[in-house]
Amino acid sequence: MSQPFYLIANWKMHFLESEAKALYGAFVEFAEMDAAVKVWVAAPAVHLPILQQVRSGKVPYGAQNVHFELSGAYTGEISVPMVRDCGGTFSLVGHSERRILFHESEELLGKRAEGALRQGLNIVYCVGETLDQRESHQTMSVLENQFATISELVGSYNNGELLIAYEPVWAIGTGRVASTDEIAEAHLHLKTLAAQAGNPMLPVLYGGSVKPQNIEEIATLDDVDGALVGGASLDSDSFRSLYQKSAAALNR
Repeated sequence: MSQPFYLIANWKMHFLESEAKALYGAFVEFAEMDAAVKVWVAAPAVHLPILQQVRSGKVPYGAQNVHFELSGAYTGEISVPMVRDCGGTFSLVGHSERRILFHESEELLGKRAEGALRQGLNIVYCVGETLDQRESHQTMSVLENQFATISELVGSYNNGELLIAYEPVWAIGTGRVASTDEIAEAHLHLKTLAAQAGNPMLPVLYGGSVKPQNIEEIATLDDVDGALVGGASLDSDSFRSLYQKSAAALNR
């Protein structure tokens, strides 16, 4: 393998202080058992100082959203200095729930990504199509439009500083699962776009209802460099199983 396989836990809006500490501690126990797999945690903003109390270099953590300004009158937002002050090393940007529920535009997401990277925070930039877009055969054009938002950044930052997560919206929490062919096609297209932008090794993660039952198939696809995990990251046994199964699949 030329680069690690990333398992990024997205805790969304879950857990109180004691629960967050306990789950993070459980992750630390098995992280780095295999050098091929890296574990990151995207935690609620209020949990960043909590994780700082128990942090381990084995499991970097970060935010689920971040503003592009250093400070200012932006009620409800957090800045890169705030994330870094709490020991955070990265942030998600453009998650489908931010795009759909909070109507975040490509222009805003581009500003978030550029601002964070410029200020030294790593970014996991999320892209993906809705069910209507897939059924209308617009998947590739949607990915192209979303990728264009950050295309100028792709060639300027090293792998691990900027990552892409492909999350088909129609396969998140719906019970509908993307086939390996559908995943492979989208990832190949994103890798091609990354190569055209000057970074053929840009990590592209998959984020559509990843579970212990499907991680082995996903992990062995050529253009999949990791997984952005929602529900299966909320339980230590489930996430440990993801870790072990992906490591086993990669080492075959």
